[in-house]
Amino acid sequence: LIDGQQVEIAVFDTDQYGRKVAQIRLHGRDINLAQIEQGHAWHYVSIAKRRQDKADFAAYSRAEAGARSSRAGLWRAKSPQAPWAYRKAQRAAQAQ
Repeated sequence: LIDGQQVEIAVFDTDQYGRKVAQIRLHGRDINLAQIEQGHAWHYVSIAKRRQDKADFAAYSRAEAGARSSRAGLWRAKSPQAPWAYRKAQRAAQAQ
């Protein structure tokens, strides 16, 4: 969607690990939303509910529900693993 193109980035939060949480736009198009619509990303609700614009939050939630119901992208898998669940499992494995 954005390969080799100049994008606009609006940082709206920093997560507990110090990572910037941002909305990415290309020519006015919300790339985050496009990824969720296509089933290529999760709506990270635990962070989004704190600082995401209410209209964007609702649009992202609808987009994820639509991707899930149409089994698009990662939703083709029976039980896709959320990135935060994957990281938690990796930390547990490293601790052992």
